[in-house]
Amino acid sequence: DSITFHGTHAHIGCDAGLVTIDLSNPKEPKVTQVLSGPAIGRPRAMTTQGRYGFVADDQSLVTLDLTDPAHPRPVANLPFPGLKSLYAARTYLFAAAGARGIAIFDIENPEQAKVDQIYDAEGRINDAHDIKLGATYPSQFGYVADGKNGLRVLQLTTPETPGSAGFSPRPVPMLVSNYKMKLGGHAICIAKGIDRDRAVDEAGNQLEIGRAHV
Repeated sequence: DSITFHGTHAHIGCDAGLVTIDLSNPKEPKVTQVLSGPAIGRPRAMTTQGRYGFVADDQSLVTLDLTDPAHPRPVANLPFPGLKSLYAARTYLFAAAGARGIAIFDIENPEQAKVDQIYDAEGRINDAHDIKLGATYPSQFGYVADGKNGLRVLQLTTPETPGSAGFSPRPVPMLVSNYKMKLGGHAICIAKGIDRDRAVDEAGNQLEIGRAHV
């Protein structure tokens, strides 16, 4: 159902569970671990941040310790069925939660993740499949693939948001735009933008070259 890269490892959600593959030598990939029940159910989505991973299985949000990326270790489980995609942004985790809209989790302490808020724009976001975040000038936006409803754009923070000058202001979601898909199409995924502030990956491998400043 999903594949997530963390440094030189790929974490694949499939019938067998969460399969971790070492890709440090791309010509000779090797399976390092298969994680399955009861620690984790069928993985539907995964994201990583720092030394932690977050997995949505059929019934819950599972936190993984990725200190050893070849052998993810479950450290917490928060019951929350129906999550379809995950996006970690500093101390918050954003999840597309189908008919429930967008679930926002507080992951300041990843091993004690908790629900911060659920936003559905008064019932209008009711088929959420995916969410990605992006910044435009000093404001942060969420782009939601809301299935039969098309694309939704959420404003999450503005310069007026309390704590906006800090590291991780609490999001204040507000639906600001909609785009209905043509010919009855459904929006089911959103492409992720390039992280321009990253010089290395989780394994220390270079991601970009230096820029000249004039």
